[in-house]
Amino acid sequence: MHQEGNVVVRAPATKVWEFFLNPQRLLDALDDPHTLEVVDDDHFRFEIQSGIGFIRGTFRGSATVTDREPPRRFRVEAHASGPGSGLDVTSVVSFSEEGKATRVTWGADVVLRGTLAGLGARVFEGTVEKKVGSFFENVRRRLEGAR
Repeated sequence: MHQEGNVVVRAPATKVWEFFLNPQRLLDALDDPHTLEVVDDDHFRFEIQSGIGFIRGTFRGSATVTDREPPRRFRVEAHASGPGSGLDVTSVVSFSEEGKATRVTWGADVVLRGTLAGLGARVFEGTVEKKVGSFFENVRRRLEGAR
């Protein structure tokens, strides 16, 4: 499954880049309870308490940041598993300045396993769309309010 979107943030690209490459600040924009362990600059482990449809629980996983082109783009690969389910995500996030603002464009390819895969695209996509929308709104507010 492929998901994509963009958001405009009233902040320079270098500031937005720094925010996105700071895993603690980035994860703090999530609405779901979570923990984070930084292994090194490119590798992280996390736990997120979340749910999609009737599947609720703690999802544990790891993420790796690659292909950094500061402050233009980076790629992240994440793998997580939870109650009878798993998912693999490959995402590219890019930044382009538009005057005094920065457009953040993202695309993600998601592979679902187990119970999540059986939910069906409509249930999964609707929930993910809400969670991703809330996440990017939180990112925008934090960046614009932290000038």
